[in-house]
Amino acid sequence: MSECVRSASYAASQELLARGLRVTRSHLGEINAALLGYATYAALLLEARDPAHRFCLDDADVIVLDPVSGANRASELLQGLGTEEVNQVVSACRFALAETFDNKAFFDSVDEMFDNWAEHEIASMVIHAENLDPRLARVLGAPACDGAWHASDPLWQARDEWVIETKGTICEADEDGAEIYGGAKLSWQGRMVFHKAGRAGLIVDTLGASCQPAS
Repeated sequence: MSECVRSASYAASQELLARGLRVTRSHLGEINAALLGYATYAALLLEARDPAHRFCLDDADVIVLDPVSGANRASELLQGLGTEEVNQVVSACRFALAETFDNKAFFDSVDEMFDNWAEHEIASMVIHAENLDPRLARVLGAPACDGAWHASDPLWQARDEWVIETKGTICEADEDGAEIYGGAKLSWQGRMVFHKAGRAGLIVDTLGASCQPAS
C-alpha cells in the first residue's frame, strides 16, 4: 500500500513540476494518504503493517477517494500557495492515484460511486431478484432508485465491513421503455455488502435485492 502512495506521489510531483509548481514528495504523500482516508501518511503505514487487517488497498475491487480530507490536508500543508494552486496539487494527486489504481473501479467520492457504479449493480440485481416472477421481469422497465443511499458507517471510518442499502420502484413498460399506465408497479430494496481493503478500498462480498407490490 505504501508503495502505491510513493509511486503516486512521484508521478504527481513530476506533473506539478511541468506546471511550474514545486511541492515536496513528503507533502504529496500526506495529501495522497488523506485522499485515501487516512489522517496522516504515518497512519497509513501503521495500518499497512497491522496483521489484524485481512485486506489492503492492493486487494480492492473499488477505490473511493475522500475529497474533503484531501483538500483540507493540502490547505493545511501548502499555506504558501494560493487556492488555485492548492486545487492544482489536489487534482494532480487525484490523477496520479487514478493512474496507480488503473486496474480497479476508481471514484472521486462516495456520491460518484453510488451514481456511476453501485446504482447500476443494484439495478441488475433487482431484475434478477429471486422473488420476482420471471414472466413479469420480462415486461418491466429499468429500476428507478429513489436517490437515497444508507450506509452502515462513513466509508473511511469503517474497518472490516461496509454495507449500503437503497430502494426504489420498477414499473411495467412498453417496448420503448415508457411506463404503461395502470401496469404492474413494484417496490424494491437493494443491499450491497463489502469487505474493507484499507480505508478507501472495497471488495464486493454480497449483492442482493427483493421486490414486492407497490403500496
